[in-house]
Amino acid sequence: MNTKVLAITSGTIHPKFHARRRLLSLLRDSGEYEVVHRGSIEALKSLRGGGYAAAVIYLHRRRISAAALEALRDFLRAGGGLLGIHSASASFKSCAEYYQLLGGRFVSHDAIMEFEVIPSPGSSSIFAGCGGFTVRDELYLHDVYRGTAVRFHALHGGREEPMVWTREEGKGRVCYIEPGHCASSIGNAGFRQVTLAALRWLCSGREGR
Repeated sequence: MNTKVLAITSGTIHPKFHARRRLLSLLRDSGEYEVVHRGSIEALKSLRGGGYAAAVIYLHRRRISAAALEALRDFLRAGGGLLGIHSASASFKSCAEYYQLLGGRFVSHDAIMEFEVIPSPGSSSIFAGCGGFTVRDELYLHDVYRGTAVRFHALHGGREEPMVWTREEGKGRVCYIEPGHCASSIGNAGFRQVTLAALRWLCSGREGR
């Protein structure tokens, strides 16, 4: 039986429709997951008793209800996984607890440009076999919180900017992947490899309990 994953994606421009479609295809075509797609962040409430191993958030919205946030927090602390992609770190800006769960928050972004996503020193076995890759995308700048491990970075203005990070919340696991504004990034072989490696790690926390 395939592992059940809740994928919450919405939007036509940010994220782009074709990017969202490519992500859903990536998850489904892997043959590893039963993907349930929903278009509202309030679908997080279905994590309670839904048999999910992980949730994927890939949208850009202003608000999340207290009930949805509580469901996500409880899901993670019980051993579930969360994968945030691109604009997941720029959503719900007034909700500090959401960013604590995610492990960091959006500060600003630069123009769409070509940049390299580089494995960070001491990167985890989570991404064993995953090399760096180059994308043309919207480069987000973040504040990353204490307890968050940066696994990949990009060089920007003389600084290392986090591109992929992981953290643990209770018995659960969290990963954030920055590229995803452009559909071409979702189709990038390196991006796809990192995404599937991350999701396997996120789901294994739930499956092992």
